[in-house]
Amino acid sequence: SCSFLCNYDFEEKEFIKPGQFAFVHQSLFPCWRTTASDEKIEIWGSGFGGVPAFSGNYFIELNANMVSTLYQDFTAMPGSMAWVSFAHRGRAGTDVMSVELGPVGGPYTLLGTYSAGNKAWEYHTLTFTFPQNKGTNYSLRFKSVSAAGGATVGNFLDAISIELPRPALTTNILHPHCSMTHDGSIAIDVTSGSPPYNFTWSLPTLGDTSLADGLRPGIYMVTVTDFFGCSVRDSIALVPNDNPITNFISETLCQGDSIVFGKMTIHEPGHYSDTLKSYQGCDSIVGLQVEVVQPTSFHEKLSVCGSFSWNGQIYHQSGTYMFQSQGYLGCDSITYLDLTIHKTSIEYDTIQSCQSYTWPVTGETLTEGGLYEAVLVNAEGCDSAIILDLKISNPDTLLIEASACDTYFWPASGETYTEDGRHMIITQNYQGCDSIMILDLDINYPSGKVIELEVCDKYKWTLDQNTYTHSGNYFYTLTNAAGCDSIITLALTVHPIYNKADTINALGTYFWPASGKTYTESGTYPLYLSDDNGCDSILILHLDILPRPTLYIPNAFSPDGDGINDRFSVYTNPHVKKINNISIFDRWGNHVFYQEEMTPNNPTEGWDGTFKSKPMDPAVYVYYLEAEMFDGSQWPFKGEIHLVR
Repeated sequence: SCSFLCNYDFEEKEFIKPGQFAFVHQSLFPCWRTTASDEKIEIWGSGFGGVPAFSGNYFIELNANMVSTLYQDFTAMPGSMAWVSFAHRGRAGTDVMSVELGPVGGPYTLLGTYSAGNKAWEYHTLTFTFPQNKGTNYSLRFKSVSAAGGATVGNFLDAISIELPRPALTTNILHPHCSMTHDGSIAIDVTSGSPPYNFTWSLPTLGDTSLADGLRPGIYMVTVTDFFGCSVRDSIALVPNDNPITNFISETLCQGDSIVFGKMTIHEPGHYSDTLKSYQGCDSIVGLQVEVVQPTSFHEKLSVCGSFSWNGQIYHQSGTYMFQSQGYLGCDSITYLDLTIHKTSIEYDTIQSCQSYTWPVTGETLTEGGLYEAVLVNAEGCDSAIILDLKISNPDTLLIEASACDTYFWPASGETYTEDGRHMIITQNYQGCDSIMILDLDINYPSGKVIELEVCDKYKWTLDQNTYTHSGNYFYTLTNAAGCDSIITLALTVHPIYNKADTINALGTYFWPASGKTYTESGTYPLYLSDDNGCDSILILHLDILPRPTLYIPNAFSPDGDGINDRFSVYTNPHVKKINNISIFDRWGNHVFYQEEMTPNNPTEGWDGTFKSKPMDPAVYVYYLEAEMFDGSQWPFKGEIHLVR
């Protein structure tokens, strides 16, 4: 969209720096006028008085030195529709203004009445259609209705605009016949915006018209501008209806063969082309890529064992053999085979062993006698057979059964055992084979029981008659039916009981988080609690409620030197320790007085009504102070003070 107004964001001319304000005569202020009799417009820099601009660096206040209306005159097309937008904010509280629009001199149409607080900007957008019979000269007016701060304080404005829809384009395109013909055209139809329209083409020779013809293929740019200067730009591509057709063909020949392409007979590899005409008269290009295949020859070297079958024939002797065939595209292909034939071997081995034998050839452990065969690979990579003739002798075996409590010493092995199971020692019999003694041992273990218990404060265990006050594991030993120890374990958890007291001094009231209650009187308050384990705890609150602080701040003083009410001072009750700081501002936000560490109830301290050693005029001023109580809390106070002379 595009805008009617100038200086709509108050940014066209810099009168002040951000964080300042000024009164500017309307003759110096671009585009805007005021109904105020002094012809002054009040402009604020972003951040002055703690208020940021809605956009940019500046905004204005409707009420400069009096209640007034801010307006700007502009030209509009009858029957057109526009959007009116603005940002509004209060200054001292909730401010109210109205927005009017109509022919210059009136009558004006009320577009709405708007109120805004002083915490944030409010942005509004509304629509307006200009009548057909009211001419072209109009005025947009922002009128102050009320201001919380008084006749000269209120109604901030920023980001004002009246915007129109841009023109919208549709195109009718006729593409050229071929890539070199000039028979294309573009017709532009404008469906929005305000006529009359101006057409600017990327080729100046096309002129200012909605129709461009006699065009060849290419990209054309057009810019359309309406009555108000709102413009839109479009890019249109014209492409030929019959582009040159390009086809690519690839052919592969055996060496000595040829191919006919157009008027050419081709024997050699390479890229060839021929240009034809399509039925529409446009070029058609055929490309040919020729590849010539040379006769191929392959050599293969192979070593095998025993014999080898190749191309339907079995070979038993080493040698060089040839096979001729047709390769790629039927061209000649010859393969040569260098063949080496290796022989196999057989070996016999006889072994006698006790109980079992691990054959190194296979890594297998054998437990029965007999003939075994393994096939390996010899030094030439061929099979080598090894045959084993194995004889196995068995060992003698003696079984001993025994039982014990906890541990057992076996004299035969000289070892002490602590677990059930079978234990074995091996000697040699008369045949030189192993003689095995087996101990079948049964170990009886101590029995046990675990008692888990949670108590509050302490616990007396009846088994050992002891009283325990700390969590831990405690043990008691008995004898079970097998004659072994039986151990009873007490897994004890002792939860403590708490007694705690808090002493609190508070002003006026106190909220105790432990009870969730608010107390207004001094006293001692007990609270009985039970934790997740069911154990009791006691919390005691010793509370001393102090009266709330009282400050008396005069709303007027007369610094005339008569000794009565000559200074603006602060008076308090004893709960106020001191005044940390006090600041005083005039109605424009100027800082006219500041003091730290002010003593309350002292008429010789405070503001004497001067600024930079000069008496200030009678007026209303704003104060802000921070008081510190004897409990260390900080309390802010603010208000107005009247200087009277």
